[in-house]
Amino acid sequence: MDITEVQQKLATGAMSSRVLLSRTKVFDESVRSCSIYADNRHFPFYYYLGQQIKPEKVMQVGPYLGLPAACFLQGCRSVKEWLCVGERTRITESNIQLHCKGWVVMVDWDSSFFEPYKSDIAFLSQQFPKEDAMGHMEFLWDHLEPEGLLVVDYITVSSAFTDFCRVKNRDPIIFQTRHSVGIVQR
Repeated sequence: MDITEVQQKLATGAMSSRVLLSRTKVFDESVRSCSIYADNRHFPFYYYLGQQIKPEKVMQVGPYLGLPAACFLQGCRSVKEWLCVGERTRITESNIQLHCKGWVVMVDWDSSFFEPYKSDIAFLSQQFPKEDAMGHMEFLWDHLEPEGLLVVDYITVSSAFTDFCRVKNRDPIIFQTRHSVGIVQR
């Protein structure tokens, strides 16, 4: 992954969230006028990351209506499986399936389902209270392949990501987005 290239693309702000998310569904169209849609660093980060890596199996907690996934999948065409844990809505599933060429599975928290599953990359792309975020990161970490990547959004909201990296003895890569995104390798 070329970290410098992602940072440079974020700095230029050339890709628009509005363009990336123009075909996605939302609960209320007024959401499209929110500041997050005008932010050319938040959702475009996922698109730029998708251009840099080629995972086949993805796991996500906190799908945020499938918007980060939709952006990531527009940049990355190698995904064969997308497993989304938690918020099961038709809108979320539709937004992920819009760009995923493989299969998409939306599941609730049924731990027996996950035991054999390992992913190449895992996303925690929604804001959670610190304790929940720590638990979600641990869950995703346990289901990553060796050398897999954990991508965590909203890292400036609490110290959860920093604490997690310290416990795992890992040095993260930090990207300056709306609330910063951190990536750590298993």
